[in-house]
Amino acid sequence: MPGGRTMLLAPGLLLLTLALLSGPSSAECPNGCSGNGACMAKDMCDCYKNYQGNDCLDRTCQFGYAHADTPKGDLDMDQDRRTAGWILDKSQQEPAGTYEYFNPDAATNEAHFYMECSNKGLCDRSLGMCTCFDGYEGVACERAACPNKCSGHGTCESIRELGVKAPGTLFGVPTNADEITYDLWDSRVSYGCRCDPWYYGADCSLRSCKVGVDPMFLSAGSATYATFVVHAWIAAGSYEPEVANAPIANYLLPAVSNTPVENYLRLRLFDYNGESFITDKIPILTDFSDPVVATAYATANGATGGAIAVAVTAAAANAAANKISNAAAVQAAIEGVPNLTFQDVLCEPIQDDLLSGYQSTRQASSPGLSVVCQFQDNPGKLRAPEVAAYSFKGVVAAADKDAAVYTLETGTDDEWFTKDSGLTVSEIDVSDYATVTFTGPVVSGALTAVTMLFKLGPHVVLGTFDSTSAPTTLSLVFPLVHTVSLAETLFVSQAGIVLTEITVAASAALTAVPAGQDYLLFAASSGLQPGNTIFFENQFYTVQASQSTTPFTVRLDRPFSGNSLDGGDTTVNLVYKVVLPAGLVDKTQLFNYVSPCSGRGLCGADTGVCTCFKGYTTDNCDTQNILAL
Repeated sequence: MPGGRTMLLAPGLLLLTLALLSGPSSAECPNGCSGNGACMAKDMCDCYKNYQGNDCLDRTCQFGYAHADTPKGDLDMDQDRRTAGWILDKSQQEPAGTYEYFNPDAATNEAHFYMECSNKGLCDRSLGMCTCFDGYEGVACERAACPNKCSGHGTCESIRELGVKAPGTLFGVPTNADEITYDLWDSRVSYGCRCDPWYYGADCSLRSCKVGVDPMFLSAGSATYATFVVHAWIAAGSYEPEVANAPIANYLLPAVSNTPVENYLRLRLFDYNGESFITDKIPILTDFSDPVVATAYATANGATGGAIAVAVTAAAANAAANKISNAAAVQAAIEGVPNLTFQDVLCEPIQDDLLSGYQSTRQASSPGLSVVCQFQDNPGKLRAPEVAAYSFKGVVAAADKDAAVYTLETGTDDEWFTKDSGLTVSEIDVSDYATVTFTGPVVSGALTAVTMLFKLGPHVVLGTFDSTSAPTTLSLVFPLVHTVSLAETLFVSQAGIVLTEITVAASAALTAVPAGQDYLLFAASSGLQPGNTIFFENQFYTVQASQSTTPFTVRLDRPFSGNSLDGGDTTVNLVYKVVLPAGLVDKTQLFNYVSPCSGRGLCGADTGVCTCFKGYTTDNCDTQNILAL
């Protein structure tokens, strides 16, 4: 019967239910570990990499070197925020363990450990992405952000990059002669703006105004402008005299005109703010005539007897004319730079009798170009010009050709020598160019026994007064052959500049320094340190590095530009360490004669335009004009 069948099924269901309940069973972890982990014993999730939390739903953000280590608080709830050692290892939140106050494994002076978001941001657990605090950026907030993204007028670079670019790149004003190696923990963490030329400020938002020479300074002082020499040459014997239809370029005679210019030089020039400019091609005409080559050339073209002598004479005359042409070509190329950037420059050829002093690696018998130039309207300390490109047709080997620019005198922004001595030049002894006679008050007392620095026209010289009665004479330590007016006034500094002669044993004296070399070589330690200012051959240099072991070298901030007698090797192997008095260090006793708006106007940092004071005019306020009142 139906009712009886029902009574029989009920006990069966009951037995089945009891059997199921009494068998083994598995529990479920929270949210099934969200699919981001494995459910383990005791209903706990073992999260996969980069996931965390009780249910493995939270994502772990990226880690980076902590900008600053900070305590994490009382994580284990034991009422002590300085619990020693590692804690909470194998926990869901910190499976590898963590600490409360400071990393237990830290060595002495060790810090900046890996932390989530580099300890400069908050982790968005839903996305696994860091929300960085203001001033920091990156997927792990691992680097400092540049303010305002450098305003679009600069590049955001790490402190390591800024050190590498300290000597300057294709633009910019060098802050150091050599690369600066910086490899501490924040070498790729700390960032700052490297501003484009004519912009400055932490975010490169401010514009620089044009600089100029204070017109009031020119009434008593002489501005020092950058002077440099340009060389381009090929080695003697690396070419052949041209014969009819020969492919070798004619370097000696003007009969062939290369179109386009195949023997040329291009210069890279820099203005006061580091903007770079490349000149047009400067044709290279040889300023040297080799009689042997000229004879061979004439003979190859059918000349005989007296015609050969005429050809040799003509080649020499052509080389002399080329000297003037080369100087004019270099000057025209520099003045041809756009925007009248270098609108006034004086270039002159170097005569044969002086080439040995200026040649550097150029041999006196090598065909080429040598020209000396001085800026006339670009004051201040400028970055030295460079060779951007050069070419000699038919000369392939690098050892057989070269081009270089050497700085003879750097421009300056400040004048140390502001005190008029009352002495004016009356005579210069041309037998040694080391004795200068003056008219004016007699120098007496301690000044006659002190070796001092003086300003004579645009030149700084080192000497000692050696007379206590008229006429006053000054003996120079380093001879000076330059154009010095006989009415030139001698200036001294307001406060004494301390000079210390670098003395070592006679056997360890300074080795003669050739022009173009950028280091000094002693046979023993000189005691000079990086940053020291030194003076020799009437030029200032800054020590970049000093070797205290063999070889005892002292690196300079620029190559030696030649002595002040003939431009060659050092004439007197003496070096003086210069220690500036406080008044020159803090600039209270110097005259800053090169500055924005020439010191006679206000610079509008938002526009880069000068607003001149009354009585001054032009774009840099360097001209007095009664109509400007």
